[in-house]
Amino acid sequence: MKTVDIPLRGKFKCIVLENVKTGEKILRANGGEFHSEVRDEVLMLEDLDSDDWRMRGGGRVVVSKPHKLVKVYGYSVDFGHMDGELVQEMMEPFSEELGYEFINECGIGY
Repeated sequence: MKTVDIPLRGKFKCIVLENVKTGEKILRANGGEFHSEVRDEVLMLEDLDSDDWRMRGGGRVVVSKPHKLVKVYGYSVDFGHMDGELVQEMMEPFSEELGYEFINECGIGY
């Protein structure tokens, strides 16, 4: 399973999910209006058991192909902030693979 799976262009709600049995963490983003919708779609599309995965916060991600930039920022009103160090650890390899700059502003407002 990919650690990070996000659309490669646009602005989206994003979440970090943690598997309560294995400790595995994943970052996902999609066009859901609420972070809970992002979670529900991820669980359904990836056939994950909702009892095994818990939210570790939410925010937004912007991917700009023209600017070669990935930026994660904000928070979820319902699920709180994503851990900035964790997001950095997850997103840096993803951004480097794309050849994009990564900006981490987790917890900073919209």
